[in-house]
Amino acid sequence: MTETKHVEAELTSLAAAREGANVRMVSADCGRGLCARLASMGMRPGMTLRVIKSAPPGPLVVAVGNARIGIGRGMAFKIMVAEETSRGGAAQARDKTDKLRD
Repeated sequence: MTETKHVEAELTSLAAAREGANVRMVSADCGRGLCARLASMGMRPGMTLRVIKSAPPGPLVVAVGNARIGIGRGMAFKIMVAEETSRGGAAQARDKTDKLRD
């Protein structure tokens, strides 16, 4: 029988993600108001985001589907993401998201 190892995707804040990175939103450390605002912009756990621009100390520009959204760096530090490097990475990020929902 072959042994398979499960490696969890490394989590980082959206503010730390590099330009051009595709990341999957895992969670957000936010209150009711900020969580509702993120959801209204289409940013929910499990969604894939693409970092278009990230130039500290300014805001980030991320793509959510076909929309481009500007996010302040303070808000971005509260959003935890896992970088998608391959199909396996995306599946691992989804697994992590599912565990956090339970």
